[in-house]
Amino acid sequence: MNDRKKKNLIRKNSHLFWYIKKDSLDKINDEFLVETILNYGDWKSVQKLFEIFSIEKVAKIFFNQISQKRNNYKKPTLNFFKLYFNEHIQKRSIIKRSIKSSANNQKV
Repeated sequence: MNDRKKKNLIRKNSHLFWYIKKDSLDKINDEFLVETILNYGDWKSVQKLFEIFSIEKVAKIFFNQISQKRNNYKKPTLNFFKLYFNEHIQKRSIIKRSIKSSANNQKV
């Protein structure tokens, strides 16, 4: 992960962190950033989040957060990203297996 890109994403979405002092914005952890962007960010910010962390890492953070007794996701957001991550992670793993399989077949 590129720390500079993460800080840039936070800066571009500083309106989502209006209640945090500007000098504390650099201290936002990955889990809080993911939760905030998924809940309140626009699609462009979500895509940037995937670019910075990878869709797999964002999904891992998301599923870890929603497995807790309490979480801060709005119901529509929760439902959308459950479906989105399950669909996209499944597709990616199928593609990776396919690539790995074809690479193994070429070695023979």
